[in-house]
Amino acid sequence: MIAHLYPKEAQRVTAAAEEAARSRVQAGVAFPSDTKAGLDLGRVVAARVLEYMKIEPGAPTPAVPTGPGIWNGKNPVGVNEIAWRRLVLTSADQFRPAPPPAPDSAARAAELAEVKSFKRTPFTNGKVNYWQFGQQGGPGVLFRLSEEVGRRLAEEGGHASAPRAARAYALVHVAHYEGWIASQDAKFHYWTARPNQFDPTITTVIPTPPFPTYPSNAATLVMAPAVVLKYLFPGQAVRYDGWVKEFGESRLWAGIHFRSDLDSGWEIGRRVGEAVVERAKGDGAGS
Repeated sequence: MIAHLYPKEAQRVTAAAEEAARSRVQAGVAFPSDTKAGLDLGRVVAARVLEYMKIEPGAPTPAVPTGPGIWNGKNPVGVNEIAWRRLVLTSADQFRPAPPPAPDSAARAAELAEVKSFKRTPFTNGKVNYWQFGQQGGPGVLFRLSEEVGRRLAEEGGHASAPRAARAYALVHVAHYEGWIASQDAKFHYWTARPNQFDPTITTVIPTPPFPTYPSNAATLVMAPAVVLKYLFPGQAVRYDGWVKEFGESRLWAGIHFRSDLDSGWEIGRRVGEAVVERAKGDGAGS
């Protein structure tokens, strides 16, 4: 799968897989025929996944609409990702939120004032960069999700297993993936302008993403996996709620989102996460 998505890494990751297989023989816990069968089975599974996730040619990219309060950039990123194959959601718009505040409303004016008047500090700027880029410029929330699943499973010791680990990683990342589809659907349905498009005097801590503002992808993409993580590891629920709050708020602190973007993103993420948990409960494997 990695070789398909990142062809330049194909040789390296294939060699790593073969080395991992050899290590089992060298450790005396598997026969060469076992590892060969495992590698062959992995290739078949990957081929099935790639075939299932193949995207058929869809409708042409829609033209960017115009009007008051409408996003006014060029070449919006991700508009066709609404058509990605879904695993849990029945449709991309299943959890589409109600419209954002009207551009000339008192609610929008209040939200704009909140973004513009927010007093940034080294702490808030640091949190913005942490959630955007991760520690020391490394990967952000995606890496943190995988790292969290691995840490929690490792701490379970004998209660963890290869099947449980595979299931945990899959559920968390399916929630992240489906959340993206749902969030992008809403973005390109409403096409809402970013704060600095409403008021060009607003500066941002990080670059403004090249697509509409409502809802916040970040709020969705932290909430949906957090709901699943709380199902898998309920003892960490308070900690995960802290992640949701801080990551979402950091987007307002950065100047790239309104309050309604966060609220709608959290709501989409909650519903996506709950849908993934319901599917998980239906597989009869428990948490």
